[in-house]
Amino acid sequence: MVPSEQAYRRFQRRVDRLSFLIVATDISERDIGIERLFLRTEAARLFPERFRFYEMLYESRFRRLVEQFRHKLPSN
Repeated sequence: MVPSEQAYRRFQRRVDRLSFLIVATDISERDIGIERLFLRTEAARLFPERFRFYEMLYESRFRRLVEQFRHKLPSN
């Protein structure tokens, strides 16, 4: 089954939303993890033949954003 254009756009909006949550909010790491898990599951369901692409592109993007914008401040 090929996902519809609407399903792809909805998925992309969730990706954009998660990127925003990582960069611009103080949402908990736990909630970010839940959102990432949801997107992984959705990608596997919508694009099973391209799931490796999802992991390479999106998961690396999320890791990079977390490292860049949510680094731990050193404790004194």
